[in-house]
Amino acid sequence: EPFVPTPLAARLRTTPEGWRIEGELRKVVILFADITGIDHEVPPEVQINLSRSAIRSYRKFGGIVAKVNLADEGQRVMVLFGLHMPSGHDAERAVLAALEATARMKGFLSGIGSSIAIRSGVHAGQVYFGAFGSDHRHDVTVVGDAVNTAARVAEAAGPFEVLVTEETLGTIAEEFVTSARPPIRVRGKQEALAVRSVHSASEGAAHYMQTRKKQRTLSGREDEIEHLREIAAKASSGSGMLIGIAGDRGYGKSALLSLLVDEWIGRGGIGLLGRCRYATKTDPLAPSVAMFSAFLGIT
Repeated sequence: EPFVPTPLAARLRTTPEGWRIEGELRKVVILFADITGIDHEVPPEVQINLSRSAIRSYRKFGGIVAKVNLADEGQRVMVLFGLHMPSGHDAERAVLAALEATARMKGFLSGIGSSIAIRSGVHAGQVYFGAFGSDHRHDVTVVGDAVNTAARVAEAAGPFEVLVTEETLGTIAEEFVTSARPPIRVRGKQEALAVRSVHSASEGAAHYMQTRKKQRTLSGREDEIEHLREIAAKASSGSGMLIGIAGDRGYGKSALLSLLVDEWIGRGGIGLLGRCRYATKTDPLAPSVAMFSAFLGIT
């Protein structure tokens, strides 16, 4: 440390053969960022501050800066999400990090009139993670087709553009404001790669709820169900209250809440849904704010 990520440093300390850690196949989200337009006229302190600003964005969203390579007129940064601690938000974190790094760069450069720009590409796939080299010169990194594809996507991006493969966006497409881009050709692939340009995180507005057509069976929750029905009855008669439902994953929180909403709407009430997203997880009361904004006009 700080030359390697903290999880990897801890692993290397306990590896019997030192750097010769056993290789593994892992699924990760790869972000490549090309910072271009840096020449001898750009002061060293500006170059350093640009790199620091971008890397802060990547680290903020849990990205591991795996490589920083020098190019003819700039730098190329490879950032990995989900390498050591995979989660269901790896793709979302990568796109949010790219957007923030781009915004930081725009703001930093607006006052110096430079031709420096950042181009970002995001792609997900399986990689080989391990140590490469010999006793005299080695590195711990990732290799694979997904790495090469992410690099090509970054090359195809325009200045200050975040380009993401449609495959990577997948189920999180609604979390962002995007626009279509012509498919790009990648060496070694017969079919062109579908990509989209990501402009910002979506507003994630709240919406009205309706009663469900299919009811989920909740075994062993009779007491909780009866309690929620009593709450709905009291609320419909004018005794409102705030209810919180807590529990581990798989406990049935969403199903219980949906049952309460069905009961409430059945009594003539209105159901509103606001949810917390990864982009708003640090915003206080984000779901409530979304509902107040969407339905009452209060921001």
